[in-house]
Amino acid sequence: MQKGIPLSFYQTIMDSTDVGIHAIDHNGKTILYNKQMMHIEGMEIEDVLDKNILEVFQFNQGENSTLLKVLKTGTPIYNSKQKYFNNKGQEINTVSHTLPVKEGHNVIGAIELVKDVTKYEKMALDYHKSAIVGPEFELLFYEGIFPADILEAAKQAAFSQYSVLITGEEGTGIDTIAEFILLESDKSERGSFRQSCASLPEIYLEEVLFAADGKGLLTEAAGCSLLLEEIQELSIPLQQKLLTYLENPAVSDHEGIPARPRIIATMSQDPFDAIAEQKLLKELYYRISETALRVPPLRERKTGIAGVCSYFIKKFNQFFNMDVLGVSEEVKGIFHSYAWPGNIKEAEQIIQDSMLVMDREEKIEQHHLPMHFRQKVHQETDFLIQKNREIMPLEEYLQETEKYYIQKALQYHKFNITQAAKALHMSRQNLQYRIRKFGLKA
Repeated sequence: MQKGIPLSFYQTIMDSTDVGIHAIDHNGKTILYNKQMMHIEGMEIEDVLDKNILEVFQFNQGENSTLLKVLKTGTPIYNSKQKYFNNKGQEINTVSHTLPVKEGHNVIGAIELVKDVTKYEKMALDYHKSAIVGPEFELLFYEGIFPADILEAAKQAAFSQYSVLITGEEGTGIDTIAEFILLESDKSERGSFRQSCASLPEIYLEEVLFAADGKGLLTEAAGCSLLLEEIQELSIPLQQKLLTYLENPAVSDHEGIPARPRIIATMSQDPFDAIAEQKLLKELYYRISETALRVPPLRERKTGIAGVCSYFIKKFNQFFNMDVLGVSEEVKGIFHSYAWPGNIKEAEQIIQDSMLVMDREEKIEQHHLPMHFRQKVHQETDFLIQKNREIMPLEEYLQETEKYYIQKALQYHKFNITQAAKALHMSRQNLQYRIRKFGLKA
Protein backbone atom coordinates (compact mmCIF):
# COMPACT_ATOMS: atom_id res chain seq x y z
CA MET A 1 0.00 0.00 0.00
CA GLN A 2 1.19 3.53 -0.71
CA LYS A 3 2.81 5.09 2.31
CA GLY A 4 0.55 7.46 4.24
CA ILE A 5 -2.77 6.13 2.91
CA PRO A 6 -4.73 4.19 5.56
CA LEU A 7 -5.78 0.63 4.73
CA SER A 8 -9.43 1.64 5.24
CA PHE A 9 -9.30 3.69 2.02
CA TYR A 10 -8.39 0.62 -0.02
CA GLN A 11 -11.02 -1.44 1.81
CA THR A 12 -13.72 1.14 1.04
CA ILE A 13 -12.80 1.12 -2.66
CA MET A 14 -12.79 -2.67 -2.72
CA ASP A 15 -16.22 -2.95 -1.15
CA SER A 16 -17.96 -0.09 -2.99
CA THR A 17 -17.12 -1.11 -6.56
CA ASP A 18 -19.65 -3.12 -8.56
CA VAL A 19 -16.87 -5.34 -9.91
CA GLY A 20 -15.98 -8.55 -8.12
CA ILE A 21 -12.32 -8.71 -7.04
CA HIS A 22 -10.53 -11.96 -6.20
CA ALA A 23 -6.76 -12.16 -5.78
CA ILE A 24 -4.46 -15.09 -4.96
CA ASP A 25 -0.82 -15.30 -3.90
CA HIS A 26 1.94 -17.38 -5.52
CA ASN A 27 0.61 -20.51 -3.75
CA GLY A 28 -2.92 -20.10 -5.15
CA LYS A 29 -4.37 -18.98 -1.81
CA THR A 30 -6.95 -16.19 -1.64
CA ILE A 31 -5.63 -12.93 -0.21
CA LEU A 32 -8.24 -10.45 -1.49
CA TYR A 33 -11.99 -11.05 -1.82
CA ASN A 34 -14.45 -8.14 -1.87
CA LYS A 35 -18.17 -7.90 -1.08
CA GLN A 36 -19.26 -7.92 -4.72
CA MET A 37 -17.34 -11.17 -5.24
CA MET A 38 -19.13 -12.68 -2.22
CA HIS A 39 -22.45 -11.67 -3.82
CA ILE A 40 -21.54 -13.12 -7.22
CA GLU A 41 -20.27 -16.44 -5.86
CA GLY A 42 -22.66 -16.77 -2.93
CA MET A 43 -19.80 -17.18 -0.45
CA GLU A 44 -18.64 -15.63 2.81
CA ILE A 45 -15.12 -14.32 3.15
CA GLU A 46 -14.19 -16.97 5.74
CA ASP A 47 -15.13 -19.65 3.19
CA VAL A 48 -12.45 -18.40 0.82
CA LEU A 49 -9.77 -16.33 2.54
CA ASP A 50 -6.36 -18.00 2.93
CA LYS A 51 -7.58 -21.15 1.17
CA ASN A 52 -6.44 -22.61 -2.11
CA ILE A 53 -8.98 -22.13 -4.91
CA LEU A 54 -9.18 -25.85 -5.62
CA GLU A 55 -10.14 -26.48 -1.98
CA VAL A 56 -13.17 -24.20 -2.32
CA PHE A 57 -14.38 -24.32 -5.94
CA GLN A 58 -15.08 -27.19 -8.32
CA PHE A 59 -14.48 -27.04 -12.07
CA ASN A 60 -15.76 -29.26 -14.85
CA GLN A 61 -13.42 -31.96 -16.06
CA GLY A 62 -10.74 -30.55 -18.34
CA GLU A 63 -11.26 -27.00 -17.10
CA ASN A 64 -9.29 -24.99 -14.59
CA SER A 65 -9.46 -21.70 -12.75
CA THR A 66 -8.41 -18.72 -14.86
CA LEU A 67 -6.64 -17.37 -11.78
CA LEU A 68 -4.46 -20.50 -11.62
CA LYS A 69 -3.86 -20.42 -15.38
CA VAL A 70 -2.61 -16.82 -15.21
CA LEU A 71 -0.56 -17.58 -12.10
CA LYS A 72 1.18 -20.38 -14.02
CA THR A 73 1.65 -18.64 -17.40
CA GLY A 74 2.01 -15.00 -16.39
CA THR A 75 -0.19 -14.08 -19.39
CA PRO A 76 -3.38 -12.00 -18.92
CA ILE A 77 -6.73 -13.45 -19.97
CA TYR A 78 -9.41 -10.95 -21.02
CA ASN A 79 -13.17 -11.33 -21.36
CA SER A 80 -13.14 -14.97 -20.39
CA LYS A 81 -16.40 -16.76 -19.66
CA GLN A 82 -16.09 -19.30 -16.87
CA LYS A 83 -18.50 -21.80 -15.31
CA TYR A 84 -17.73 -23.46 -11.98
CA PHE A 85 -19.36 -24.42 -8.67
CA ASN A 86 -19.06 -23.00 -5.16
CA ASN A 87 -18.72 -25.02 -1.93
CA LYS A 88 -22.51 -25.51 -1.86
CA GLY A 89 -22.55 -27.02 -5.35
CA GLN A 90 -24.25 -23.95 -6.86
CA GLU A 91 -23.35 -23.13 -10.46
CA ILE A 92 -21.56 -19.81 -11.03
CA ASN A 93 -21.19 -18.11 -14.41
CA THR A 94 -18.80 -15.19 -14.79
CA VAL A 95 -17.07 -13.03 -17.38
CA SER A 96 -13.74 -11.74 -16.14
CA HIS A 97 -10.38 -10.12 -16.78
CA THR A 98 -7.56 -12.03 -15.06
CA LEU A 99 -4.13 -10.39 -14.68
CA PRO A 100 -0.78 -11.54 -13.29
CA VAL A 101 0.78 -9.61 -10.41
CA LYS A 102 4.54 -9.28 -10.86
CA GLU A 103 7.58 -8.10 -8.96
CA GLY A 104 10.21 -7.60 -11.60
CA HIS A 105 10.06 -10.70 -13.81
CA ASN A 106 8.54 -12.90 -11.11
CA VAL A 107 4.82 -13.68 -10.93
CA ILE A 108 3.82 -13.36 -7.28
CA GLY A 109 0.07 -13.75 -7.68
CA ALA A 110 -2.96 -13.11 -9.85
CA ILE A 111 -6.04 -10.91 -9.62
CA GLU A 112 -9.43 -11.38 -11.25
CA LEU A 113 -11.94 -8.62 -12.01
CA VAL A 114 -15.37 -10.20 -12.41
CA LYS A 115 -18.56 -8.82 -13.96
CA ASP A 116 -21.93 -9.65 -12.46
CA VAL A 117 -23.57 -11.34 -15.43
CA THR A 118 -26.80 -12.43 -13.78
CA LYS A 119 -28.89 -10.11 -15.95
CA TYR A 120 -27.14 -11.34 -19.08
CA GLU A 121 -27.80 -14.96 -18.16
CA LYS A 122 -31.48 -14.12 -17.74
CA MET A 123 -31.59 -12.33 -21.08
CA ALA A 124 -29.89 -15.28 -22.73
CA LEU A 125 -32.61 -17.60 -21.44
CA ASP A 126 -35.52 -15.26 -22.17
CA TYR A 127 -35.15 -14.96 -25.92
CA HIS A 128 -37.97 -17.45 -26.52
CA LYS A 129 -40.81 -17.00 -28.92
CA SER A 130 -41.43 -13.42 -29.92
CA ALA A 131 -44.21 -11.86 -27.92
CA ILE A 132 -44.53 -8.71 -29.99
CA VAL A 133 -47.80 -6.93 -29.50
CA GLY A 134 -46.31 -4.32 -31.78
CA PRO A 135 -46.78 -0.60 -32.17
CA GLU A 136 -50.02 0.82 -33.49
CA PHE A 137 -49.94 -0.90 -36.86
CA GLU A 138 -52.61 1.31 -38.34
CA LEU A 139 -49.67 3.73 -38.56
CA LEU A 140 -48.36 1.63 -41.43
CA PHE A 141 -51.46 2.19 -43.49
CA TYR A 142 -52.00 5.83 -42.61
CA GLU A 143 -51.42 7.93 -45.71
CA GLY A 144 -47.94 9.45 -45.80
CA ILE A 145 -46.40 7.70 -42.78
CA PHE A 146 -44.49 5.27 -44.99
CA PRO A 147 -44.14 5.33 -48.78
CA ALA A 148 -46.63 3.08 -50.58
CA ASP A 149 -43.87 1.07 -52.28
CA ILE A 150 -42.27 0.26 -48.92
CA LEU A 151 -45.60 -0.96 -47.52
CA GLU A 152 -46.29 -3.11 -50.58
CA ALA A 153 -42.81 -4.63 -50.46
CA ALA A 154 -43.21 -5.33 -46.72
CA LYS A 155 -46.51 -7.15 -47.34
CA GLN A 156 -44.92 -9.31 -50.03
CA ALA A 157 -41.86 -10.03 -47.89
CA ALA A 158 -44.05 -11.18 -44.99
CA PHE A 159 -45.39 -14.14 -46.94
CA SER A 160 -42.23 -15.12 -48.80
CA GLN A 161 -39.44 -17.38 -47.61
CA TYR A 162 -36.69 -15.03 -48.77
CA SER A 163 -34.43 -13.34 -46.26
CA VAL A 164 -35.16 -9.65 -45.69
CA LEU A 165 -32.80 -6.79 -44.84
CA ILE A 166 -34.41 -3.52 -43.69
CA THR A 167 -32.17 -0.45 -43.53
CA GLY A 168 -32.72 3.17 -42.66
CA GLU A 169 -31.52 5.93 -40.39
CA GLU A 170 -32.42 5.94 -36.72
CA GLY A 171 -35.98 7.06 -36.17
CA THR A 172 -37.23 6.19 -39.67
CA GLY A 173 -39.33 3.29 -38.41
CA ILE A 174 -37.30 0.28 -39.55
CA ASP A 175 -38.28 -1.46 -36.32
CA THR A 176 -41.96 -0.91 -37.12
CA ILE A 177 -41.59 -2.34 -40.63
CA ALA A 178 -39.64 -5.32 -39.24
CA GLU A 179 -42.29 -6.05 -36.60
CA PHE A 180 -45.02 -5.79 -39.20
CA ILE A 181 -43.29 -8.39 -41.39
CA LEU A 182 -42.67 -10.60 -38.36
CA LEU A 183 -46.27 -10.48 -37.20
CA GLU A 184 -47.63 -11.11 -40.68
CA SER A 185 -45.20 -14.03 -41.04
CA ASP A 186 -46.76 -15.61 -37.93
CA LYS A 187 -49.93 -16.23 -39.93
CA SER A 188 -48.19 -18.64 -42.31
CA GLU A 189 -45.55 -20.14 -40.01
CA ARG A 190 -45.21 -21.88 -36.66
CA GLY A 191 -44.28 -18.61 -35.04
CA SER A 192 -41.49 -16.05 -35.00
CA PHE A 193 -38.47 -15.15 -32.90
CA ARG A 194 -36.39 -12.02 -32.36
CA GLN A 195 -33.02 -11.08 -30.92
CA SER A 196 -31.24 -7.76 -30.63
CA CYS A 197 -27.59 -8.09 -31.63
CA ALA A 198 -26.71 -5.06 -29.48
CA SER A 199 -28.29 -6.16 -26.19
CA LEU A 200 -25.82 -8.82 -25.02
CA PRO A 201 -22.05 -9.14 -24.69
CA GLU A 202 -20.59 -11.16 -27.55
CA ILE A 203 -19.84 -14.20 -25.44
CA TYR A 204 -23.50 -14.51 -24.41
CA LEU A 205 -24.85 -13.66 -27.85
CA GLU A 206 -22.86 -16.56 -29.27
CA GLU A 207 -24.40 -18.86 -26.68
CA VAL A 208 -27.90 -17.61 -27.46
CA LEU A 209 -27.49 -18.20 -31.19
CA PHE A 210 -25.29 -21.30 -31.24
CA ALA A 211 -25.86 -23.15 -27.95
CA ALA A 212 -23.81 -26.34 -27.87
CA ASP A 213 -26.72 -28.31 -26.41
CA GLY A 214 -28.72 -27.86 -29.60
CA LYS A 215 -31.14 -25.41 -28.02
CA GLY A 216 -29.73 -22.24 -29.53
CA LEU A 217 -32.00 -19.67 -31.11
CA LEU A 218 -31.07 -20.66 -34.66
CA THR A 219 -32.17 -24.22 -33.92
CA GLU A 220 -35.30 -23.22 -32.00
CA ALA A 221 -36.38 -20.91 -34.84
CA ALA A 222 -36.12 -23.59 -37.54
CA GLY A 223 -39.02 -23.22 -39.95
CA CYS A 224 -39.86 -19.78 -38.55
CA SER A 225 -38.87 -16.17 -39.14
CA LEU A 226 -36.05 -14.88 -36.98
CA LEU A 227 -35.62 -11.12 -36.57
CA LEU A 228 -32.01 -10.07 -35.87
CA GLU A 229 -32.00 -6.38 -34.94
CA GLU A 230 -28.91 -4.29 -35.72
CA ILE A 231 -27.12 -7.27 -37.27
CA GLN A 232 -23.97 -5.20 -37.89
CA GLU A 233 -23.41 -5.23 -34.11
CA LEU A 234 -22.42 -8.90 -34.35
CA SER A 235 -18.65 -9.29 -34.29
CA ILE A 236 -17.03 -10.35 -37.56
CA PRO A 237 -16.23 -13.86 -36.19
CA LEU A 238 -19.89 -14.29 -35.20
CA GLN A 239 -21.01 -13.00 -38.59
CA GLN A 240 -18.75 -15.57 -40.25
CA LYS A 241 -20.19 -18.31 -38.03
CA LEU A 242 -23.74 -17.21 -38.89
CA LEU A 243 -22.91 -17.13 -42.60
CA THR A 244 -21.45 -20.64 -42.45
CA TYR A 245 -24.55 -21.89 -40.63
CA LEU A 246 -26.93 -20.33 -43.15
CA GLU A 247 -25.00 -21.64 -46.15
CA ASN A 248 -24.93 -25.24 -44.98
CA PRO A 249 -27.44 -27.37 -46.88
CA ALA A 250 -30.77 -27.13 -45.06
CA VAL A 251 -32.53 -30.46 -44.69
CA SER A 252 -36.17 -30.61 -43.62
CA ASP A 253 -37.09 -32.88 -40.73
CA HIS A 254 -39.56 -35.75 -40.95
CA GLU A 255 -42.47 -33.29 -40.59
CA GLY A 256 -41.26 -31.23 -43.53
CA ILE A 257 -40.17 -28.29 -41.34
CA PRO A 258 -37.12 -26.46 -42.79
CA ALA A 259 -33.94 -26.92 -40.77
CA ARG A 260 -33.07 -23.23 -41.03
CA PRO A 261 -34.95 -20.10 -39.98
CA ARG A 262 -35.84 -17.36 -42.46
CA ILE A 263 -33.74 -14.31 -41.45
CA ILE A 264 -35.21 -10.82 -41.16
CA ALA A 265 -32.49 -8.32 -40.27
CA THR A 266 -32.37 -4.60 -39.55
CA MET A 267 -29.56 -2.05 -39.78
CA SER A 268 -29.57 1.64 -38.84
CA GLN A 269 -26.38 2.09 -40.84
CA ASP A 270 -25.92 2.05 -44.60
CA PRO A 271 -24.81 -1.54 -45.35
CA PHE A 272 -22.16 -0.46 -47.87
CA ASP A 273 -20.68 1.94 -45.32
CA ALA A 274 -20.68 -0.89 -42.80
CA ILE A 275 -18.90 -3.16 -45.30
CA ALA A 276 -16.34 -0.43 -46.06
CA GLU A 277 -15.75 0.06 -42.33
CA GLN A 278 -15.38 -3.72 -41.87
CA LYS A 279 -18.41 -3.91 -39.59
CA LEU A 280 -20.36 -6.17 -41.94
CA LEU A 281 -19.21 -9.12 -44.04
CA LYS A 282 -19.99 -8.54 -47.70
CA GLU A 283 -20.88 -12.23 -48.12
CA LEU A 284 -23.34 -12.07 -45.20
CA TYR A 285 -24.92 -8.93 -46.66
CA TYR A 286 -25.67 -10.71 -49.95
CA ARG A 287 -26.94 -13.77 -48.07
CA ILE A 288 -29.49 -11.85 -45.96
CA SER A 289 -30.59 -9.23 -48.50
CA GLU A 290 -32.56 -11.40 -50.94
CA THR A 291 -35.27 -8.81 -50.28
CA ALA A 292 -33.82 -5.40 -49.41
CA LEU A 293 -35.96 -2.55 -48.07
CA ARG A 294 -34.61 0.93 -47.43
CA VAL A 295 -36.90 3.18 -45.39
CA PRO A 296 -36.14 6.74 -46.53
CA PRO A 297 -35.63 9.59 -44.04
CA LEU A 298 -38.28 12.28 -43.72
CA ARG A 299 -36.12 14.91 -45.45
CA GLU A 300 -36.32 12.79 -48.63
CA ARG A 301 -40.11 12.66 -48.56
CA LYS A 302 -41.37 16.00 -47.33
CA THR A 303 -44.88 15.21 -48.61
CA GLY A 304 -45.11 12.62 -45.81
CA ILE A 305 -44.76 15.20 -43.02
CA ALA A 306 -48.44 16.16 -43.11
CA GLY A 307 -49.50 12.55 -42.62
CA VAL A 308 -46.97 12.03 -39.83
CA CYS A 309 -48.29 15.11 -37.98
CA SER A 310 -51.92 14.09 -38.46
CA TYR A 311 -51.26 10.63 -37.09
CA PHE A 312 -49.44 11.76 -33.96
CA ILE A 313 -51.98 14.51 -33.24
CA LYS A 314 -54.72 11.88 -33.41
CA LYS A 315 -52.69 9.57 -31.18
CA PHE A 316 -52.03 12.19 -28.47
CA ASN A 317 -55.57 13.52 -28.63
CA GLN A 318 -56.59 10.10 -27.32
CA PHE A 319 -53.81 9.98 -24.72
CA PHE A 320 -54.40 13.48 -23.36
CA ASN A 321 -58.18 13.66 -23.94
CA MET A 322 -57.72 16.67 -26.20
CA ASP A 323 -59.29 17.82 -29.47
CA VAL A 324 -56.45 19.38 -31.44
CA LEU A 325 -57.32 19.66 -35.14
CA GLY A 326 -53.89 20.18 -36.69
CA VAL A 327 -51.02 22.64 -37.03
CA SER A 328 -51.10 26.29 -38.13
CA GLU A 329 -49.90 27.41 -41.56
CA GLU A 330 -46.80 28.92 -39.94
CA VAL A 331 -45.94 25.62 -38.24
CA LYS A 332 -46.58 23.76 -41.50
CA GLY A 333 -43.97 25.96 -43.15
CA ILE A 334 -41.50 25.35 -40.33
CA PHE A 335 -42.03 21.59 -40.45
CA HIS A 336 -41.71 21.50 -44.24
CA SER A 337 -38.42 23.41 -44.29
CA TYR A 338 -36.89 21.49 -41.36
CA ALA A 339 -34.59 18.56 -42.21
CA TRP A 340 -35.83 16.21 -39.42
CA PRO A 341 -32.52 14.52 -38.52
CA GLY A 342 -34.40 12.43 -35.95
CA ASN A 343 -37.03 11.43 -38.51
CA ILE A 344 -40.42 10.03 -37.37
CA LYS A 345 -39.26 9.62 -33.76
CA GLU A 346 -38.31 13.29 -33.58
CA ALA A 347 -41.63 14.36 -35.12
CA GLU A 348 -43.52 12.30 -32.54
CA GLN A 349 -41.63 13.96 -29.68
CA ILE A 350 -42.16 17.47 -31.06
CA ILE A 351 -45.91 16.92 -31.47
CA GLN A 352 -46.21 15.42 -27.99
CA ASP A 353 -44.24 18.23 -26.30
CA SER A 354 -46.26 20.87 -28.18
CA MET A 355 -49.61 19.41 -27.18
CA LEU A 356 -48.58 19.19 -23.53
CA VAL A 357 -48.40 22.99 -23.28
CA MET A 358 -51.64 23.70 -25.16
CA ASP A 359 -54.75 24.96 -23.43
CA ARG A 360 -57.91 24.33 -25.48
CA GLU A 361 -56.39 25.75 -28.69
CA GLU A 362 -57.44 23.98 -31.86
CA LYS A 363 -54.11 24.17 -33.68
CA ILE A 364 -50.45 23.90 -32.76
CA GLU A 365 -48.94 27.37 -33.10
CA GLN A 366 -45.28 28.36 -33.21
CA HIS A 367 -45.21 29.35 -29.53
CA HIS A 368 -46.37 25.83 -28.59
CA LEU A 369 -43.28 24.26 -30.16
CA PRO A 370 -40.56 23.21 -27.68
CA MET A 371 -37.99 25.93 -27.02
CA HIS A 372 -35.03 23.78 -28.07
CA PHE A 373 -36.76 23.07 -31.40
CA ARG A 374 -37.55 26.74 -32.02
CA GLN A 375 -33.94 27.68 -31.29
CA LYS A 376 -32.67 25.01 -33.67
CA VAL A 377 -35.00 26.17 -36.45
CA HIS A 378 -34.04 29.80 -35.81
CA GLN A 379 -30.33 29.00 -36.10
CA GLU A 380 -30.92 27.27 -39.43
CA THR A 381 -33.04 30.04 -40.97
CA ASP A 382 -31.25 33.06 -39.43
CA PHE A 383 -28.23 32.46 -41.67
CA LEU A 384 -30.06 33.81 -44.71
CA ILE A 385 -31.62 36.81 -42.98
CA GLN A 386 -29.12 38.78 -40.92
CA LYS A 387 -30.58 42.20 -40.25
CA ASN A 388 -27.52 43.74 -38.62
CA ARG A 389 -25.02 42.62 -41.26
CA GLU A 390 -24.03 44.55 -44.39
CA ILE A 391 -24.58 42.97 -47.79
CA MET A 392 -21.43 41.06 -48.77
CA PRO A 393 -20.17 40.42 -52.32
CA LEU A 394 -22.17 37.69 -54.05
CA GLU A 395 -19.19 35.37 -54.54
CA GLU A 396 -18.26 35.62 -50.86
CA TYR A 397 -21.87 35.02 -49.83
CA LEU A 398 -22.17 31.96 -52.08
CA GLN A 399 -18.97 30.50 -50.61
CA GLU A 400 -20.26 31.08 -47.09
CA THR A 401 -23.60 29.52 -48.04
CA GLU A 402 -21.83 26.50 -49.55
CA LYS A 403 -19.71 26.06 -46.43
CA TYR A 404 -22.77 26.30 -44.18
CA TYR A 405 -24.80 23.85 -46.26
CA ILE A 406 -22.01 21.26 -46.44
CA GLN A 407 -21.55 21.52 -42.68
CA LYS A 408 -25.27 20.93 -42.18
CA ALA A 409 -25.24 17.94 -44.53
CA LEU A 410 -22.38 16.42 -42.53
CA GLN A 411 -24.24 17.02 -39.27
CA TYR A 412 -27.47 15.48 -40.57
CA HIS A 413 -25.57 12.38 -41.68
CA LYS A 414 -23.58 12.20 -38.44
CA PHE A 415 -20.40 13.10 -40.33
CA ASN A 416 -20.62 10.03 -42.54
CA ILE A 417 -18.91 11.30 -45.70
CA THR A 418 -20.39 8.64 -47.97
CA GLN A 419 -23.98 9.44 -47.00
CA ALA A 420 -23.42 13.22 -47.03
CA ALA A 421 -21.83 13.07 -50.50
CA LYS A 422 -24.72 10.97 -51.78
CA ALA A 423 -27.29 13.46 -50.40
CA LEU A 424 -25.40 16.38 -51.94
CA HIS A 425 -25.09 14.54 -55.29
CA MET A 426 -21.30 14.78 -55.36
CA SER A 427 -18.44 12.30 -55.17
CA ARG A 428 -16.67 11.48 -51.91
CA GLN A 429 -13.48 12.99 -53.33
CA ASN A 430 -15.25 16.25 -54.22
CA LEU A 431 -16.79 16.48 -50.75
CA GLN A 432 -13.48 15.73 -49.05
CA TYR A 433 -11.84 18.47 -51.14
CA ARG A 434 -14.45 21.00 -50.00
CA ILE A 435 -14.12 19.90 -46.38
CA ARG A 436 -10.40 20.63 -46.58
CA LYS A 437 -10.99 23.88 -48.50
CA PHE A 438 -13.37 25.31 -45.90
CA GLY A 439 -11.52 23.84 -42.90
CA LEU A 440 -14.56 21.89 -41.75
CA LYS A 441 -14.45 19.19 -39.10
CA ALA A 442 -15.43 15.77 -40.45
